[in-house]
Amino acid sequence: MRTFFLSPLVLFYVNVFAQKADTLEYAPGYPTYTVSQADQMKSFPSPRYSPTHPVDRNFSWYDFLYMSYDYSKVFYNEKTKTYVYPDWNRIPHADAAIALNREMYDHWNFYFNIPTPTYNYNSFANPKTFPGAIAAYANANPQMQVCTYIFWPGVNPSKAGFDSKRAYVFSNANIDPCADTSFLNIAKDGITQRKNLEKLIAVLPDRALNRKIDFINENGEKFGEAWTPNAEGYRGNKMIDCIQPDSGNARALRARWQYHVFNTYKKQFMGNDSIPGLKETSFSFYQVSGFLPLYYSEWKEMRYINSPLYEHPHSYYSTPDFYPGMVDHNIFDRYAAYHGIDCIATGRNYEISCGDNYFSPFMCGGWFADSMNYRPAEWLAASKAMCAMGADFFYGAYFNTVNPSQKIPNDPRGYIYQVAMLSYAQAITSHYADIFYNSSSFDYQRKKNTLCIVRKENAKERYVIDAAVFHDDDPKDYHDQIVIADIGGEKIKVNARKQGSVYIYDKSDSSNVIFYQLDSWHEASHPYYWSKDFEIEAELFDDTLSHSIRTDRPATVKKDDFTQFTTYIQLNDVTWASYNLESRTDSVYYIWIRARIDNDCRSKQVLLNFRYDNGKQQQATIESREEFKWLCVKVNGKEASFFFDPQSSHVLEFKAATGGKIDIDKILLSREMFPVEVK
Repeated sequence: MRTFFLSPLVLFYVNVFAQKADTLEYAPGYPTYTVSQADQMKSFPSPRYSPTHPVDRNFSWYDFLYMSYDYSKVFYNEKTKTYVYPDWNRIPHADAAIALNREMYDHWNFYFNIPTPTYNYNSFANPKTFPGAIAAYANANPQMQVCTYIFWPGVNPSKAGFDSKRAYVFSNANIDPCADTSFLNIAKDGITQRKNLEKLIAVLPDRALNRKIDFINENGEKFGEAWTPNAEGYRGNKMIDCIQPDSGNARALRARWQYHVFNTYKKQFMGNDSIPGLKETSFSFYQVSGFLPLYYSEWKEMRYINSPLYEHPHSYYSTPDFYPGMVDHNIFDRYAAYHGIDCIATGRNYEISCGDNYFSPFMCGGWFADSMNYRPAEWLAASKAMCAMGADFFYGAYFNTVNPSQKIPNDPRGYIYQVAMLSYAQAITSHYADIFYNSSSFDYQRKKNTLCIVRKENAKERYVIDAAVFHDDDPKDYHDQIVIADIGGEKIKVNARKQGSVYIYDKSDSSNVIFYQLDSWHEASHPYYWSKDFEIEAELFDDTLSHSIRTDRPATVKKDDFTQFTTYIQLNDVTWASYNLESRTDSVYYIWIRARIDNDCRSKQVLLNFRYDNGKQQQATIESREEFKWLCVKVNGKEASFFFDPQSSHVLEFKAATGGKIDIDKILLSREMFPVEVK
């Protein structure tokens, strides 16, 4: 990542935005936070990943040294004029890091992060240090998937017996393509990094023989003496005249040179018999992508430096950074140091033209004063947009760029929501994974501050529609709106929200056109304030069985209007509809359904069968209703309820009793016997 400094003008904006802050957009207590980052994560509603369509884990690029610490313990030493951090880098600190790390692994689909071997290689053997304790935990839990990141510019070759105290990649003499093309000194950098990694592997004896670490990312933001960390920094430079003989092919040749240098470094530890523990480890470089051709090297050549992932072996994943910067700017049109959504879309279209349908962006909603970072709703909408453009997983990131002895780092209690937003967005993708992994392009439709992205399944008339409203210079325009989605020439109206709205539009059966929303339960506030109840669209069942789905729209709306609709499933007496649930609090929940009796049923009452965690089947009587209405599920006249254990996931299932048919629109599990939603 690049480091930027706040100008007086930006500081002015910080104060202005702080004055306009909606407290529901910030963690409790803002600006003096009152709930720890760990407790916030445990209180957020679960992201609701589909159990039938697993997606790749997110790469944790957070520095837990900073993110797990309790900065309320910090005090200022007047004598030394420095800040003091009790227990910093000690076991209590490591325990907090492990707990937060494990929380993100168990509930938010992140890899378990091990501190970088580049700087911590001498600490891993001591389990009483921060890095050593985390590595020991990873070894004691070999079933967990782990990641780590490394820093090429941070290696010290003299520690491996070579003649330089800083990485050889800093010098043009070591990457000169017109001199020694074997790049022997670059190989020394790789050997040095190998020795760092070996120190980590040595304390992971119980993990898989050829996959001690599941995923390694290299930061690699240095390439000789150029101002860019890649070959384009040498465009037109006489030093490389031998590889840019003509304008037509020069860009590809420069990228091929960069790939050769990068690969010389990489192969010293990846796919190298000298370090078998990484034989099956996935690997990637930061900022290898198809956007900003005047800055980044040619994607067609550089993409091979990243591992093709095992799940999708024919697709190379780009690694652009989506760091749109500060919220006082438009999130779309940024093509410079900060990259907007338009910029990512341009790069994505080029990558897809090369056959690479998916990507894995680095994501950070800002690492500045909290009031200048993207608020939860907008960051969630932006993350969903990345998914709609093909983001299979994210490298979640946050950066502390201060000297801790002179200034306390940004408080993670204020930015921990950024972790959750990535998982909420990716979890929605898991519910359209069958379309996602069977589509090869997207249609990017933007008007001013609204965005609509459409993905079509390759072989079917099934579409994903992602619609959102983003902040711009006119606050009057930042509200939920109706936007037009162009579906192959058919223009339909859909609702777009600040937190994003994701829909499925299924026209594969012209006699039964289906339209439904995947994320209606997402809210626009900070996730600490989201409802702890479960409101579930019935069509979002979590089993792989066949259920009849129907969509009704009011007779008064026009054919192109999908802003009003009711989509429901028709329960029969054969097939259970299953819903997976995870509560983060231990509580009793009451069951409500928004239902009607199917018109074909002549009886005034039907029986609804339901069961919890595959337990005893129970029956509830459902009164006949011609229109959808909220109904409390009762057994023998008593409200049905069950207890949620926050340490476990649960399954709730429904089907009609013999001979019955019930249409169900929504399911509500509420901690209140008579919730506000149904009154």
